[in-house]
Amino acid sequence: MAALGRTADLLRGPLLIAALMAGWAVAVEPGDKAPSFELPRLTGEGQVRLDDYRGTVLLLDFWASWCPPCRASLPAYNELRRELRAQYGAHAFEVLAINLDLERANALSFLEDVYRPDYPLLRESGYDVQRDYNLMGMPTAFLVDHRGRIAHAWQGFSPNYEQELKKRIEKLIRARGTAGAKGH
Repeated sequence: MAALGRTADLLRGPLLIAALMAGWAVAVEPGDKAPSFELPRLTGEGQVRLDDYRGTVLLLDFWASWCPPCRASLPAYNELRRELRAQYGAHAFEVLAINLDLERANALSFLEDVYRPDYPLLRESGYDVQRDYNLMGMPTAFLVDHRGRIAHAWQGFSPNYEQELKKRIEKLIRARGTAGAKGH
């Protein structure tokens, strides 16, 4: 059964791309309001709502166990989170990692083998959020400003991009000015 789940996860990318090409995707671009969602935690109990993070600069990281670059992105984003929260405060910046594996067990196994970050790990069990964010590959990330608007989007991961990403995030944190951040 595990092999069947893994095969389904591998096929999910091409199937998703075919569905996107069929026209059921909504494009998300910088300046657009980030599509709202409420997703269950991958580990632990409860749901996480995007709207609960209004006032906080967010990095939405879409990842999957079958994604080789995700092995590097999860720990890199965790270190970036630690640095920025130490410098600007716990409510200035957060990472929400959204797993897209069909089988939860595949994601949990990946985390045991690779890395379990300190930031919230969420799980999408359908295609709604993928469709809303127009995902075409893994990993895909979106930088969301304190007002809930997409500030930047990119596909893939490169350690060479980390300093540029940090600069973009710091600029957004400074721009939030006196807009208060909610407690989480």
